[in-house]
Amino acid sequence: MRRLLDGHEEGQPLQLSQLRAALGNAKARLAFLALEEFGLVVDDTVPTMRRWIDRQVDALPAGYREEAAAALPHLPPTPACPSGRER
Repeated sequence: MRRLLDGHEEGQPLQLSQLRAALGNAKARLAFLALEEFGLVVDDTVPTMRRWIDRQVDALPAGYREEAAAALPHLPPTPACPSGRER
């Protein structure tokens, strides 16, 4: 953490992606929570669901991509399978 802060421009918030690269996910999350209280960090990451949607939409023909990318986040959750696991 000290190495990350030493090379950082004063007055500029750190980015969560920088914390993850330097500390790993678990430690970065703790650091994020501590630094967030003081406004010293911003979450610049893309949500997992958004990344999944982007990957799925990339496989579609060009004419459908934008419409599908806009619609997918608003679909209702899938009901659980009979086995109890989500689909």
